[in-house]
Amino acid sequence: MVALAGPRQVGKTTPARALPTCVGEVPAHRLRRIFSFELKEEVDCFDFLNRLEIVVSSSKLGDNRTLAIPVAQTIFWEMGPERRKDMGIAESLIRISTGIEDCEGLVGDFRQALGYGKV
Repeated sequence: MVALAGPRQVGKTTPARALPTCVGEVPAHRLRRIFSFELKEEVDCFDFLNRLEIVVSSSKLGDNRTLAIPVAQTIFWEMGPERRKDMGIAESLIRISTGIEDCEGLVGDFRQALGYGKV
């Protein structure tokens, strides 16, 4: 996440964790991972998701494609904004599960969606 963290659009991030894979022996750079980050207040999470070109906006996670889900507006929507705030779930929280795409391509996609330009 170091490549995405910066003073402009990304706030708090959580470390990546490996997801189980059914493929057998998989090189470390191809392991499926899940991580999340919060966009800063001035960045609309749906605008960010709509600018992604490789990453697919989804209502679920875990696929051979890299998926992104706006957490507050999907998984925790029924709890309401006050309960989400009490639980520490930011309205701008995005959760990602990585697929089998090239890592550099994914980083470039996130960077262009955040307005940094392509890598």
